[in-house]
Amino acid sequence: MKKIKVAFTDFWQGFDINNNYFVNILRDKYIVDIITDTRWEETEYLFYSCFGYEHLKYDCIKIYYTGENLVPDFNLCDYAIGYEHLQYGDRYIRMPLYVIEYREDFQHMLDIRDSIVTRNKFCSFVASNNAEADSTRKDIFTKLSKYKQVDAGGRYLNNIGCPGGVVDKQAFQEQYKFSLAIENSSHPGYCTEKIIQAFAAGTIPIYWGDPLVADYFNENAFINCHRYRNLDEVVEVVKCIDQDTVRYQTMLKEKIITDSQQSMQAYDNRFQKWLQNIIEQPLEQAYRRSIYGKEMVYKNQLKRWIRCEEEYVKYTQRPFIKRLITLIYNK
Repeated sequence: MKKIKVAFTDFWQGFDINNNYFVNILRDKYIVDIITDTRWEETEYLFYSCFGYEHLKYDCIKIYYTGENLVPDFNLCDYAIGYEHLQYGDRYIRMPLYVIEYREDFQHMLDIRDSIVTRNKFCSFVASNNAEADSTRKDIFTKLSKYKQVDAGGRYLNNIGCPGGVVDKQAFQEQYKFSLAIENSSHPGYCTEKIIQAFAAGTIPIYWGDPLVADYFNENAFINCHRYRNLDEVVEVVKCIDQDTVRYQTMLKEKIITDSQQSMQAYDNRFQKWLQNIIEQPLEQAYRRSIYGKEMVYKNQLKRWIRCEEEYVKYTQRPFIKRLITLIYNK
């Protein structure tokens, strides 16, 4: 088996560099040497994400991954993995977040379909960070709450006496007929774990986010906000289903996924072939980005900007400067 040197950087807190989707797929075909920070210059293939800028110091083959609502910057990476519906030769592959991070929820969603019991509680909502979210998230919560209380179990808008948020999201959602599954933004292809977890809890998702969601999930099984002209119409549909037991039960029995939705195995096979195409090439041929011209200027400018930001943060944390800033802004 071919031996490859792989590193990971700029992933979320808690990401395990030795046990993750990418390295486990690679180990099927290759001997994988995980390169740590002390050996970073030995790296042949770097997987990086959007939670930092350490990737800028690497000059190896760079593979970007995002499950966030960001479009890959191909000026900085050779290859990219994301949610966006785009074609870019062999440089890009679409892998939704739930394929990589929420596989158990996806399978549970399919397994429990025939064993769902009717619930008496109305609707749940779990969101913890709303700092960068579209206002639609709050708007639909507010409008639907005028009909019946929507129980918010996350840190955001918590109204169940649990300001730190519920410990077990699925157990919380399993008590309800409906779940608000609202993304932090709307963009074609950007579909996260929210609808998956709502289905997996045996609820009817009220979904807003990906306008193409019906390509992969059967909209007879959930309430697709994108079908309606405004949120007032969405609320009226929810009210009708809530008050019609037969309609509610019919939705619960509907098939969840469409024929366009691939199985986890199909995603894995396609991804493995995509990675093989990269790794089976000689290293010098696997590069796709240019290291000269404006791409070099762009990268160097970004590095300088990051260094300036880091220096600024260090400077403003000095005790005297912190006191001075406090005096200025509190004046």
